Amino acid sequence: MVTRSVASSDRASERLTVAGLPHVVLSAAQDKQEADIVAVAGQPGRITVATNMAGRGTDIKLAAGVAERGGLQVIMVERNDSRRVDGQLAGRAGRQGEPGSFQAILSLDDPILDIDRSGFIRGAARWGMPVLGGAAGRVALLLAQRMIERLHARMRAELLASERKLLTTLAFSGKSE
Repeated sequence: MVTRSVASSDRASERLTVAGLPHVVLSAAQDKQEADIVAVAGQPGRITVATNMAGRGTDIKLAAGVAERGGLQVIMVERNDSRRVDGQLAGRAGRQGEPGSFQAILSLDDPILDIDRSGFIRGAARWGMPVLGGAAGRVALLLAQRMIERLHARMRAELLASERKLLTTLAFSGKSE
C-alpha cells in the first residue's frame, strides 16, 4: 500500500490495525530498517505500507509461490502531485518480468483536490458521479494533478529567472561565481 506522506502511512496503519491485518510501515521514520523491511516484503500475505519515496530503487524479491498467486500487488491510496510519480508507483509491480498488479483507490476527499480552493472540481465530480460513475472522480483528480504540475512548473521557472538575475547582478559587480 502506497501513501503520499508519513502521516498518511500512519493513518493507513491505524486502519489496518483496527481491521486486524498484520503489516509493517516503511517511511522516513524506519530508514535504518528499510533494507530488512524490503527484504521480506515479497513474502506471501505480507502487507507493507510505504510512502511514495520509501524503497525507491530497490526491487522486491518474490518468495516461492508468490508469482503463481499473481505476484506483487501495489495499491495506491492517494494521488501524488505528479502523474509521473503515479506511473512510477505502478511500475513497482511486476518488476524484472515478475507478475504483479497495480490498483489506485480514488477518493473525492483526497487532499490533492484542495489545490482548487473554490471547490469547483470536487463539487463537479460529486455532481457527475451518478451519471459518470468513477470517471468523474478520475477526471477531477487528473485536473487537480495538472493544476499542481502547472503550479510547480511556474515555481521552477520563477526560481530559474531569479537565479539568472542574481548571476547577472553578481557578474556586473565583478564577483560572479
